Amino acid sequence: MEWKFRKLKRRDFSLLYEWMNGGEVKKWYTKGTITQARIEEKYLPCVLGKSPKLTMLAYVDADPIGFVQAYSIHHYPAYEEQVGIQDSIGIDMFIGDAERINQGLGSQMLKVFVEDVISDYFSEKIAVIGPEPDNKRAIRAYEKAGFHFSHQIENPREEIHEYLMKREIPKNREISVDKNDPIEI
Repeated sequence: MEWKFRKLKRRDFSLLYEWMNGGEVKKWYTKGTITQARIEEKYLPCVLGKSPKLTMLAYVDADPIGFVQAYSIHHYPAYEEQVGIQDSIGIDMFIGDAERINQGLGSQMLKVFVEDVISDYFSEKIAVIGPEPDNKRAIRAYEKAGFHFSHQIENPREEIHEYLMKREIPKNREISVDKNDPIEI
């Protein structure tokens, strides 16, 4: 199984729309229906390089199966204060392909992203992810990817509790990431 990560492009918005309006993604990540217009509003700045967030599609072999975004937590001061972990990167992710859920791919995707991709874009030393406390499947997947519980916070932006988990970001790389991937709209 070969993992690849590619920066999000505008042409991917229809795939995000499909993923974000179905099943587990809708339940835990989107929290309801999301429109094409909202996806465009939220992710176009990322595609154009006008956002501090790194947004990527994750592929297994040649198939897109998931989405991951990462950001330096210091860009979001209210959240940074709640997280309270210095020198950290926040990560949000999901497996979007419903047929690929429950196959252990979420933990693999997160592990590969943290161990082989993230240090190409960020210099921080700690990766942080915050599933909801009731999302036991995500918590188990993140533990398998090397994350452990830090503390619980209430995210004021999203009005939810987060079961904050963290792990160190190693400085080795095994897969190729094109940092100069041209912006394609």
